[in-house]
Amino acid sequence: MSTLLEVKDVTKTYIERNKIFKARVFHAVKTTSFSLAKGKTLAIMGSNGSGKSTLAALISGAATPTSGDIYFAGERLIPGDYQQRSKHIRMIFQDAEASLNPHLTLGKQLEEPLLFNSALNAVQRRERIIETLQQVGLLGEHMMFYPQMMSTGQKQRASIARAIILKPDVLVADEALATLDSSVRAQIINLLLDLQDKLGIAYIFISQSPEIVKHLADEVVVMHEGSIVERGTVVDVFNNPQQSYTQKLLRSELTNAPSDGNVDTAFLEKE
Repeated sequence: MSTLLEVKDVTKTYIERNKIFKARVFHAVKTTSFSLAKGKTLAIMGSNGSGKSTLAALISGAATPTSGDIYFAGERLIPGDYQQRSKHIRMIFQDAEASLNPHLTLGKQLEEPLLFNSALNAVQRRERIIETLQQVGLLGEHMMFYPQMMSTGQKQRASIARAIILKPDVLVADEALATLDSSVRAQIINLLLDLQDKLGIAYIFISQSPEIVKHLADEVVVMHEGSIVERGTVVDVFNNPQQSYTQKLLRSELTNAPSDGNVDTAFLEKE
């Protein structure tokens, strides 16, 4: 299967200064490489501070690598060229409510990326918005809603709609299910699986939850202190983890925040 996204020798280093102006180098992501195929899901697991969210920011373009490169379909993604990247890679944020503008209707918020990144006219933009809302299980009428008029689950669906409005090839989801209750979480998992099946989207899913990773991912990499310490198929890593760190992570012993892994499997359509 051909490679869609390739992360090649990427690092991210921060310079921290204390009150007496002494500098400390912090390696958030050490030399890291991996690839992702079309229509597949790669999970990135690790405890808080492992570097997984920094890596998500590098892939989505929210942060710039200190060194290394990221390629999409063989083409190098240029740091700072958001228009180039937004056509291919979009992000789903953890807090859907905070990521939505309370002062704009959902339709206006979905139209913004189309205005800046497409040549669609007003009629075509409206048609794309309605089509996208229906793809995530909302109604065309929801384009007139403000975020405060929607439930938590509807807001997460709206966030996903905004992520797929440009028909990207890759979605990066950073703990996107962490704040949802179990029944809504299961519904969103089913939605993501359905979108992947219909649209061929590839996912990079950042999560501390073994249950979520087991239901969503094909492959998994485990990060610790900025480095990948284990990788493989979900079946191989979950059934036979080689590192003691991975073993503890899969038992949820390293989670420093409330677990997002209480998935009610009765709501899941497929594993």
